[in-house]
Amino acid sequence: MSAPYLGRCFCGDIRYRVTQEPITYYLCHCTECQQRTGSAFALSLWVRRASLEVLAGEPSKYVVGPEGGKTKTACYCARCTARLWGEPAAAPDLAIVQPGTLDQPTGLEPVAHIWTRSAQPWFVFPPDAVKYEVQPPDMAELALLWQRRNPTSG
Repeated sequence: MSAPYLGRCFCGDIRYRVTQEPITYYLCHCTECQQRTGSAFALSLWVRRASLEVLAGEPSKYVVGPEGGKTKTACYCARCTARLWGEPAAAPDLAIVQPGTLDQPTGLEPVAHIWTRSAQPWFVFPPDAVKYEVQPPDMAELALLWQRRNPTSG
């Protein structure tokens, strides 16, 4: 699977396209992601914001995160409330796509798991998984892992 990647909200009002290869893709098991998603982890697919094109509809937005902390704008469909991507304030050239909103999400495989110390005890990590107990010292490590696995990307 390679770019472009098409995606949409649950009801189909908003459609988007990612025109370039991702920067990285990982799972986060932190308690904030668990609470935000209502699940055991969150999937994060980093893409260049310039490569993210809205094809139909207009995403609604709200700002999430602690005041004075790491905030981001969440882009979602006002009709079905599907969260489509986030735009971190600290990284204006980055968008973090929710990969479950891609039309074909099964063609991409995460390269790492972060905040594993908060993982649900029943979650079984793949035997060869790259794991970080907390936040990686440098998130660029995750981009390097992606490039090693997908040498034609980025």
